[in-house]
Amino acid sequence: MSTLTNFEVYASRLRDSSIVVKLKYTIALELCESLEFFQPHDTPAFMNILWPAIREYLLNNPPVFISASPEHKLRSTLIDTVRRVPLSESLRDYAPDLANTFLELAKIEDEENAVVCLKIIYDLHRMYYTKLDNFAKPFFEMAFELYGNAGRIAEAAREASEVPSSGAPPAST
Repeated sequence: MSTLTNFEVYASRLRDSSIVVKLKYTIALELCESLEFFQPHDTPAFMNILWPAIREYLLNNPPVFISASPEHKLRSTLIDTVRRVPLSESLRDYAPDLANTFLELAKIEDEENAVVCLKIIYDLHRMYYTKLDNFAKPFFEMAFELYGNAGRIAEAAREASEVPSSGAPPAST
């Protein structure tokens, strides 16, 4: 079976709402592992056939924060699949769409998936910075938003650690 046909089969299975998530995860895992044989000339077919199905799934299905769940495993595998696509000249025109999609995902995913999303963005920017000129502002806005919340999160964690669990006042030293 040709690569084009395989991509079409994978895409249709990812989009098929009658397929349970656990089976979609198995399909995604098979796809991810098949990228070992991926060649740069396969990139346009991957991006035109599979990427829309992967993007559609990731953006239209909310993340699940239980790492052992099939939904989380599927999301992680789909994100990792895109991470494994070789960075080559044939990927250049797709870089803005990829970067914008993974920026959106980095905002909603759990820490593990968000880090992979940020690695993808970093790699894309490193290779295709001329195509991502307009990308710096939204990226830094997201970073400021994340770091802006860090102070509140740290304060809440500090306050939570100061509350005695037994109801008794903390022992003085």
